[in-house]
Amino acid sequence: RTIATESYVDRDIAEREWHEFFLGGPQCIGLSQDLPEPGAFLTNDDLGIPILATRAADGSFQAFVNACRHRGARVETAERGVARRFTCPFHAWVYDTSGDLVGLPKPEHFGEVDHACHGLRRLAAEERHGLLFVHPVPDASLDLDALLGEWFDDEFPTWNFDRMQPLTRDSYDTACNWKLAMDTFGETYHFSVLHKNTLFNGFHGNVQ
Repeated sequence: RTIATESYVDRDIAEREWHEFFLGGPQCIGLSQDLPEPGAFLTNDDLGIPILATRAADGSFQAFVNACRHRGARVETAERGVARRFTCPFHAWVYDTSGDLVGLPKPEHFGEVDHACHGLRRLAAEERHGLLFVHPVPDASLDLDALLGEWFDDEFPTWNFDRMQPLTRDSYDTACNWKLAMDTFGETYHFSVLHKNTLFNGFHGNVQ
């Protein structure tokens, strides 16, 4: 079988894939241990919509659009950390780890402010099998049963993702189609040639 070149270079195909595969459903943004304690947070900009994910005070996993409800400035710029509050750097509106608006300067200038209506924009989020899933589009629903299917839902618990501790992180900003990256990193056929002195010594794969 062959794959047409257009699959990797056609902008219309890439645009449809972006909306279907990345914005059209939930994405895994990390492990449970990326948010090891109440107040832990991480940010993610990979999907075009800035995401702020938190471990709320009650231990639950929450996710929001990382933008102040007043003027849209990012409320958190760090990649990860621990915080009880998130303060917008523009006008100092303050949100807690559950996304609730808990303070704003000079409230008398606004009249009656309904704090319940001005919390961070919530994103559908679910923690399952030690993995953190978020739908990056506000008001979208998240159906992990449909995403994982029966087989993966039964298989994932055996991998003990919930016990895995992140040790280090690498980021690669590469100008290539996402399928090319998947094709390269998802096969082991090249290990014996390109990685013969490293990976191939301990991982031979299933293609010789």
